Amino acid sequence: MIKVSGDNLQPLSVGDSSALRVGALVFAIGHPWGQRWVMTAGIVSSLSAVKRSDGLEVNYIKSDVQLAPGNSGGPLLNAEGQVVGINAMIFGGDLSVSIPSSVVNTWLAELPRRHVALGIEIQTIELPDHISQQLQPQRSSGLLVVGTTARAEYLSDILVGDILLAAAGTPLHDAKTLRYVLRQRAEGDTLSLHILRGGKFLSVDAVTQTLDEAA
Repeated sequence: MIKVSGDNLQPLSVGDSSALRVGALVFAIGHPWGQRWVMTAGIVSSLSAVKRSDGLEVNYIKSDVQLAPGNSGGPLLNAEGQVVGINAMIFGGDLSVSIPSSVVNTWLAELPRRHVALGIEIQTIELPDHISQQLQPQRSSGLLVVGTTARAEYLSDILVGDILLAAAGTPLHDAKTLRYVLRQRAEGDTLSLHILRGGKFLSVDAVTQTLDEAA
């Protein structure tokens, strides 16, 4: 999920995908092959569900709207202009697949409203070879601290410019790994971090906090 700021934007209303029927008219909006704001039309071919190897049932909408690279993530609309799906890919020849809006709504409802965080802004960077070779296990990337959003009571020894290499003994290759570590913690926990600062390896402690939005 991404969040962008903007003024005077009118969101599309969300429709009920469970009300779709085979033969219903649907529309896709996107940027296929880089062509901006292209709309294609089609009909619902089937409302399907398949079971994955792990037993989880996956629901999707099949239609004959034309999709191409640049359509994925865009809306599938019903005849009233309501979002009834998120276009995902081309599947099975000319049929296209969309994630039903009911599935998206269920997923959003299950998301935690608050997130355990360190109160820092990070970006993944490549590590110099001589640094990478000193790490066990060796890895080619780390997390550069580019800003802080920590509340005063949670200020830690982490500085802008530090490179996070490991958290609680877990090597950090990307932001996803750090988020995984944080999900195992509660607010106020102390998290041991292995960092690179000014070419030197250091260990610092940070206190976790909870935020309404992940940071």
